[in-house]
Amino acid sequence: MTGRIEGNLHLPDPTARRDGRSPDPDPSGRLEHQVVADRFFRDGRLRRFPAKRKTRVAVLLELASLFEPSRVYEEPEVNALLQGAHDDFAALRRALIDHGYVVRHSGRYRLTAEVPARLPGELPEVLEWEAAWFASHVRRPRV
Repeated sequence: MTGRIEGNLHLPDPTARRDGRSPDPDPSGRLEHQVVADRFFRDGRLRRFPAKRKTRVAVLLELASLFEPSRVYEEPEVNALLQGAHDDFAALRRALIDHGYVVRHSGRYRLTAEVPARLPGELPEVLEWEAAWFASHVRRPRV
């Protein structure tokens, strides 16, 4: 049991987890996200596209980092950005759109400004990664 003793009272540690495991030092999951993404990239190139959704989200967030927030891209620009990461840039472009990280309108693309809506019960741990990523990449002021 973790916590401190004051007099005869045991006060629980507010950071301790109820399941008895040690507290997560990185509650947003950013470190885990980076470790997962790093397994799939070598020298800035995507070695293979992951099959598992949680892992795929980490990889797609890394790819979304190539886009500048609020900038509008023409399709050839998007293709060039993604081709630098993997030869199958069209599949990556579709995956970014399907996951809601990039929006396409009239042949123009831009990074979405908000965390994409998810269905109820759809991998809540992924939402932490997405929320942290959007807070640090999309919403941070550019200088």
